[in-house]
Amino acid sequence: MNQANLQLENYFVEELTFRVKPINKGIKTGVELLGSDLNAEVTIGQNKSDPLKKLCRLTIGLDGKSKSLPFEFKITLLGFFGLKEDCPEELREKLLQITAPSILFTATRELLLMVSSRSGIGPVMLPTVVFPGAEAVRPKRTPRKRARKEGESVDLN
Repeated sequence: MNQANLQLENYFVEELTFRVKPINKGIKTGVELLGSDLNAEVTIGQNKSDPLKKLCRLTIGLDGKSKSLPFEFKITLLGFFGLKEDCPEELREKLLQITAPSILFTATRELLLMVSSRSGIGPVMLPTVVFPGAEAVRPKRTPRKRARKEGESVDLN
């Protein structure tokens, strides 16, 4: 495996709030969150002394329109990232705007699952989402390798 162009070096929880609402008529329990239920804020920062060191602050919370959900939450993570020196310049912005928040989003998902599973309403899992700009990223097509014949050795190097 090759090392990715963007490396997560560390992350910290800046804010973690989770509140269970009083259970009233009309409030659902055991709900599934949708991407449209969420607000996301992404901020990218620069290390002044090292242009290859970046930070990404990701805040995830409810959009405020989902009044029937039995909880409220807001999670802010601050991630420290490093870019490889040979990372192409045209790829760097996409990595910071899409990949960095996606990496932090997985940690946010786990934090919410852990806290909500001890809340009495059951575990809440964040859905898989696409960060803005990701739609424009198209993977390069690579030629398919020919099928290996029976008995043929494979070079893993």
